[in-house]
Amino acid sequence: MRAVLHLEAEFRRVRETRCGYDVLMTTESDVPSGKNGLPELSGSERRALAARAQRLHAGVQIGARGLTDGTVAQIRQALSKHELIKIRVQADKGVEVDEVGRELARRVPCHVVRRVGKVLTVYLPGEIDPSARGSQAR
Repeated sequence: MRAVLHLEAEFRRVRETRCGYDVLMTTESDVPSGKNGLPELSGSERRALAARAQRLHAGVQIGARGLTDGTVAQIRQALSKHELIKIRVQADKGVEVDEVGRELARRVPCHVVRRVGKVLTVYLPGEIDPSARGSQAR
């Protein structure tokens, strides 16, 4: 419930500042649930998150060994600090990056906001400790 309320507050801020309107989901039952148990992101929310992520640099890399337990733990830790991160995937084809994104969304769980080339933008709404938050953008 706490994560849903935080997500609603984030949507309110994103919608008011980016989209110019304030249609809000007011109860937990109004928030549609996705495949990984997280509320679905609308198109405008995805665009707003992608805009926020534009200045970020890939903080995590997934190497040739793929998505290991250690990598998943590192991604969870990064998401607990930053909420929105970029991940670089070492893959030969975009299809492989999409597969890694689907697996990542299932195992963490989180939202894959978008993929540009071999870089995934990942979002996990939640309570963030302000003292742990650092600047990831350069």
